[in-house]
Amino acid sequence: IDFESRFQEDTARVILKLSGPLKSCGLSDRALQRAVEVAENIVKRVEAVKRNPIPATTQLINNIVAQCSGTGVKSEVDWGYNADVQVISRILGELIARGHFKLELALVQRFFPLAMSK
Repeated sequence: IDFESRFQEDTARVILKLSGPLKSCGLSDRALQRAVEVAENIVKRVEAVKRNPIPATTQLINNIVAQCSGTGVKSEVDWGYNADVQVISRILGELIARGHFKLELALVQRFFPLAMSK
């Protein structure tokens, strides 16, 4: 596995790990905003990676989709995070509202429709 692929997997893991604490605190506004700040810092770094033919941000979303139960996509390897689809939807929705994932809007809408309901 090359560095760029590993980087995208690791960034997806961090975003997926945010799901547990957010769910346990009932998605409080304060906790959500802190989680989104962490996720946004990560996404900005991913956006800086120039990759073809699949952009790094698209691969990041693909990894998140594959690891979230409830999306209907089965991953090759289960990372074991049991990320909550509703929590991930909220994080992605906030990131989209901040101008991220423009190329991935249709992909996010397909697997995380709640992200677009803001």
